[in-house]
Amino acid sequence: MSPAALRAMLASRGRNWSTLRRELVRRVEGYGVVILGVSAILVIWAGTLEHISQEHAQVEKAAVQVGSNLARAFEEQIIRSMSAVDQILLFARRAYARDPEHFDITQWSRNNMVLNDFNYGVSMIDRNGYLVSNERDPDARVSLKDREHFTAHARGNEDVLFIGKPILGRIIGQWVIPVSRRLLASDGSFAGVVVVMIDPAYLARFYKSVDLGSGGSITLIGTDGAVRAYAGVGEDLFGKSVAGGPVMEHVAHAKSGSFFAAGMYTGLSTLFTYRAVKGYSLIVVVRQMPTEIFSAYSHNEQFAIFLSAGLTLGLLIVTVLIARYQRRLAGAKDAAEAGSRARSEFLAMMSHEIRTPMNGVIGIADLLIGNGDLNSEQAKLVATQRDSAKFLLRILDDVLDFTKLEADRMEFEDIAFELAPLVRGTIDILSPRAAGKGLSLTATIDPDVPATIVGDPARLRQILLNLVGNAVKFTERGSISVRVTIAGSPVGGRARLCVAVADTGVGISRDAFDSLFQQFTQVDSSISRRFGGTGLGLAICKRLVDRMGGTIHVESEPGKGSTFEFTVNVGDGSGQTAEPRADATPAPSQAADRRLLRILLAEDDATSQLVARMMLERLDHRVDIVGNGAQAVAAMRSAAYDLVFMDVRMPEMDGLTATRAIRDLPAPARDVYIIATTANVMRHEADACRDAGMNDLLAKPVTFATMASALARFRDRDMAPASPQHAGTTASTFDPAYEELRTNLGHEGAAELLKIFMADTERRVCDMRRDIDVGDRESVHREAHAMKSAALIFGFGDLSQVARDLEDNAQTLSVDELIAALNLVSAAFRDVSQIAGKRLNAA
Repeated sequence: MSPAALRAMLASRGRNWSTLRRELVRRVEGYGVVILGVSAILVIWAGTLEHISQEHAQVEKAAVQVGSNLARAFEEQIIRSMSAVDQILLFARRAYARDPEHFDITQWSRNNMVLNDFNYGVSMIDRNGYLVSNERDPDARVSLKDREHFTAHARGNEDVLFIGKPILGRIIGQWVIPVSRRLLASDGSFAGVVVVMIDPAYLARFYKSVDLGSGGSITLIGTDGAVRAYAGVGEDLFGKSVAGGPVMEHVAHAKSGSFFAAGMYTGLSTLFTYRAVKGYSLIVVVRQMPTEIFSAYSHNEQFAIFLSAGLTLGLLIVTVLIARYQRRLAGAKDAAEAGSRARSEFLAMMSHEIRTPMNGVIGIADLLIGNGDLNSEQAKLVATQRDSAKFLLRILDDVLDFTKLEADRMEFEDIAFELAPLVRGTIDILSPRAAGKGLSLTATIDPDVPATIVGDPARLRQILLNLVGNAVKFTERGSISVRVTIAGSPVGGRARLCVAVADTGVGISRDAFDSLFQQFTQVDSSISRRFGGTGLGLAICKRLVDRMGGTIHVESEPGKGSTFEFTVNVGDGSGQTAEPRADATPAPSQAADRRLLRILLAEDDATSQLVARMMLERLDHRVDIVGNGAQAVAAMRSAAYDLVFMDVRMPEMDGLTATRAIRDLPAPARDVYIIATTANVMRHEADACRDAGMNDLLAKPVTFATMASALARFRDRDMAPASPQHAGTTASTFDPAYEELRTNLGHEGAAELLKIFMADTERRVCDMRRDIDVGDRESVHREAHAMKSAALIFGFGDLSQVARDLEDNAQTLSVDELIAALNLVSAAFRDVSQIAGKRLNAA
């Protein structure tokens, strides 16, 4: 693949990616309201669900805390009750041990008031399992050897309190919970059992005093799984076994806790809170039903969901309405943009169509006047013709400027420049007109105004020319003065430059102030008849001042003159080097260089051909003329030229395409210096010329002065034009960056900075080659970006361009294409090395 083809491919890919990004942004903007609406809905539901979740967790935590508090309270109640029962058993056992043969439990019970209402009495069982003493039936002799509370003591050796499973008493005929201790003989051996029969209803009554709501219950369970007491709604679990159930499984791992599980007998989801009774083989279990726990929460949850649903519906309606409005707005925006593009294209076309014939009119007038063969009357007529044509061009420039300001497409600079020469230059331009009318034209600059300021000198000159020009136009006698001051103290390195233009002219009525700065408006219809004008000048000044952060106003009285005063924000340029004036005349050495040049003129308009040929021939240069870009390329193949004047708009092949084709020719044809000639003075036209590889631009209409300046720039260039594969912007007058460095830093400083750049760039090329080998595309992108920016500092436009192409496409090119693109960078760097060598030698 040839370098030119690769560059074209990279540029195409860059444009495609740029177009894709713009389209993506446009689509995102188009769906912005929808995305915003959906995001708002998601936020609403996320907030609602988070609120529901937090409230659910809080309610659950509160229920667990209630269950835990109740379980602890019931544990303490059981401990007190069991302790009281144990005291009864110990008292009875000591009394029995003192005189077993004559122990009368009935008499003992009457004499000991420790018994209370939670038991059915005390019983004694001998070592053989027979009931020997009973408070209710002292004479009963019943065998109880099969009872659990007897066998537990008879088989064991420990003296412990035993709490048995609920049983049906054989004497009293009631369900009881036996609590027992062993009787001891004098030798400490097993002598029987003393038993207290606890009424389960006592425990149930205590539990029922606490309301746990529908489905709630309190259960006392032994570690054997048997339910000792139960109080709750639903099936009575008293006497049943819950061994193997979820409660017993959790107790095996922790002595207390809470959990959700299905009830063993109900099968319903339940919150269980349990606690093992300290010192006893009992477990207190509090059961709460979720329907009861989350009753209030469920109402709040439903309300939150309904509220969120309502907000969602409202947002959906609003989003749909806004989206529909936005689509209509986008359609209107597209139509407006299309209209703006059409207007720009129309203005470009009209600029070309008007300036091309005006080029002939002004050029021929210049030729006739410069020829010196006209008598005084003829010279006067021709001068009038030329001045009229230039006036027409000024009107065209006003229309173009106003249109660019309206479309916000006018570019503004922020550079350091000397204010006094700019003001004096404006006065010098208009002094002949003022002197012709017998007017005094003066300018004063306050001593507090910095000699060098930072701003846009071209726009400031444009405002001054317009205001001072109007003052000269509308003043018949008297004087015109320009005063420049600084308003207030500088803040943050910026100050307000105040300029006042006062005249003794016709004056303006106060009623006309409001319409004074409107476009196409003049305060009096007789003004246009007496003085002419389009009414755009002050409108342009107003917009320029606004864009420069200032204000403009007028003070005037009819017959007493006017004072136009405007302020703009400027920077203090003290210590900075001012930019050279754009209207500076060529140096004497340039003007003295009369070397004969062979020039190729590519121009399709016959009048423009005639004007340019006569001008160049009068300057003693040899000119060949072709009518389109294809013929220009053919001419470059067949002959050697020092310079090409290339019209941008031509049939068959335009000047931009022809320039790219010339840059692809073999040396030396590819190195020719090309000056664009165009009637389109819009900024994008200059950018397009530079990108195509042209070295300079000459705006139509072409005059002797502008032609001479272009030739002077050609003779004074620092180095030969760039090589073809890099589109030749290095030597271009579009980018005088290195000259600026030498002006600001001096030859030695600029040379030292250039040496650092060359070393860094050589390293970056090596690093990028290594990065491509290891597949680190991000590093390639980063290094190319740094190289692109650094190259522009030194005016190496070709190197910057290929580095930018590599940067834009580092993530999308294949490895082979990446290597080829890096080879372009290396070739550009080799050319730059030669140029840098010349610069360093010159330093």
